[in-house]
Amino acid sequence: MKQPELSFQEVEERLPDFLLGTLAPEEMLAVLTHLEAQAELRQKLQHLEESMTALALSAPDVPLSPHV
Repeated sequence: MKQPELSFQEVEERLPDFLLGTLAPEEMLAVLTHLEAQAELRQKLQHLEESMTALALSAPDVPLSPHV
């Protein structure tokens, strides 16, 4: 399985999908390789993860329907 050649911008655009685990295996590996080499991308990933966590925690609780 060959890793795709990704630019910094392409890796940055894939960070949300990387966090969600929705990239193809070869893309996950390519993003991970860039993250290991570039502190700026690791920082962007950390900020994105914090933002996604805050957003998830801010959602109101919704009672389940009794019909579920």
